Amino acid sequence: MSLPVSLADFNGNSRESGTQINFQTCPVCSDQRFKCYVDPITGKWFCFAHQGGGCVEVETGRDDWVARLKSQHADRYRVDTPIDWPEVDLPPWEPLSKKASRYLQARGIDSSLARALGLVEMQDSLRIIIPYTGPSGRIIYWSARAYSDFQDGPKYLGASGRHPLYVLPNWHPSDELVVVEGALDAISVRTHTGRHVAALGGKSLPRYLRPELLAMVKSRVTLILDADAPLAAVRIKHQLPRRLDLKIVKLPDGEDPASLGAGIKELL
Repeated sequence: MSLPVSLADFNGNSRESGTQINFQTCPVCSDQRFKCYVDPITGKWFCFAHQGGGCVEVETGRDDWVARLKSQHADRYRVDTPIDWPEVDLPPWEPLSKKASRYLQARGIDSSLARALGLVEMQDSLRIIIPYTGPSGRIIYWSARAYSDFQDGPKYLGASGRHPLYVLPNWHPSDELVVVEGALDAISVRTHTGRHVAALGGKSLPRYLRPELLAMVKSRVTLILDADAPLAAVRIKHQLPRRLDLKIVKLPDGEDPASLGAGIKELL
C-alpha cells in the first residue's frame, strides 16, 4: 500500500463533512465506506477504516480542484460567533413504517419518543429522517439514516450546506454537556441519562461549530466517541479551552453510545 502525496491522489465520490472532504474510497486501503477524510486547507488526512493518515501536498496535481475546495471551505475557518441558522424544509416524507419502527425500538426509541422527536420516514427510501431543532425552535437541518441494508448509498444523507449540532433537549447553557458523534447516539444518551447532549455529526469538531458548542456548556464536557475513534477524541480535546473540565469516555470495542443503551450510565 503506497501513501498519497498530494490531493490529486484522492479520487472518486466525495462529500462535505464539516471543514473536511469525506471520500468514499481510501487510496491506501481501498475501503469504500466513506471512512477517509481530507482537510483541503492543511492537507491532513485520516482513514478510520485502517486507522492511518498523514499530510499531503495541497498545491500539487489539481490546482483548480484545490482552489474550488478552498473557496468552499475557507469561510468556515473564520467563523467565531454562533450562526443564525435559517429554517429548512424536510424532504418528502411519510409516517414511520413497521420496519422503521422496529429498527428504532431495537435502539430504545419507542413510538411515543419517535413522535416527540419528529422522526419520520423519507418517501420512497429506507431511511429515517431526523429533524434538527435550532435555538428558535425551528427546523434548521435534517439527516436521514438508512435503517436497512437494502438501501443503496451512504448510511446518512443530510440537508445541503453546513450541518449544525444536534442538541437535546434544547439549545440552552448547562453546567455539563455530553458530546457524541451522531443524532441516534444523542437520543440514546439523553433517554437513558437525562443529560444535556450535543451530537457533532461526525468524529471532528468543525471550527464553525466550536462557538455553538461552547455557548452551551459552562464547566464540564464529557466526550463519548465510538470505540474506533481514540485519536479523534484527543484532537477535539485540544480544540476546547482549558477552563473546561473535559472527560473522555472510552467505550468497549465495537460499541457506540446507542448500542450500549442503559449501560451508558455506568460509564459516565
